[in-house]
Amino acid sequence: MPTVCWFKELSLGDTELVGGKGANLGELTRAGIPVPPGFVVTAEAFRAFLDATGLRETIFPALAGLDVDDSTTLLATSEKLRAAVLAATVPPELREAICAGYAQLDAGDAFAAVRSSATVEDMPGTSFAGMNETYLNVRGPEALLDAVQRCWASLYGARVIFYRRQQNIPEEAIAIAVVVQQMADSDASGVMFTVNPASGDPNTIVVEGAFGLGETVVSGSVSPDHWEIAKDTLKLTDERLAIKHIRMDRVPDGSNLTRPLTDDEGRRACLNHAQVAEVATLGKQIEEHYGSPQDIEWSVVGE
Repeated sequence: MPTVCWFKELSLGDTELVGGKGANLGELTRAGIPVPPGFVVTAEAFRAFLDATGLRETIFPALAGLDVDDSTTLLATSEKLRAAVLAATVPPELREAICAGYAQLDAGDAFAAVRSSATVEDMPGTSFAGMNETYLNVRGPEALLDAVQRCWASLYGARVIFYRRQQNIPEEAIAIAVVVQQMADSDASGVMFTVNPASGDPNTIVVEGAFGLGETVVSGSVSPDHWEIAKDTLKLTDERLAIKHIRMDRVPDGSNLTRPLTDDEGRRACLNHAQVAEVATLGKQIEEHYGSPQDIEWSVVGE
């Protein structure tokens, strides 16, 4: 089984190998949606890491008799297992495969988002949202390897262990994949809903956004611009422009810099009408592909 797979090689049928996030990024890529390029360090890579390092003999006995309702013991066990994963040496063949993948992202100079993708996170009745780790602006092979290992260790966070036990998910069935995706240097970004979240109207697409990176929208730091688009005609039906007081951008050292906007800057729409229509068109395509309403993060590079 492969240890590294590119998005273009993946589809929803690969969830057990690359987790829910990885499978969906592959599905969208294969459907022709413009997704920033990337690859997945597969669940098989994680299993190979456990085998090569002997961590199975540490992890599974420690979890077998664990009383997850004893918070003190749970936290101590979690800290011990996470530390063991972080202290282990990644086998050379895995290091080489991961670094070879990174070398193909922007000639090996990319800023990458590194995200955990648990292989059971999209099972019916389960939701691991927010429980595993995400690392942004990761640059360079050593930083990438560190972030991947930290994602592996996140599988043994106290909340995650507790949740798995509550869901009766056997530890031996658990593995974790890691998504490595080139980050977009966004000039504008935000979220889109293919069903109006306020009214429930299935015939209206809602696009919201602001200047720079999407964190300001997701965190609620700014009031975003708001557009409503008729799904059948893709015509704009409502526009509400906010005064956006700040924007966040990535600077050369890889950190995110937030700067204030003047009133004139903040009143300007972060997208023109043609861009709004293009974003909405992609949202409609994605909903049609999946056959169900979708919430989608988007970004535009180049104003």
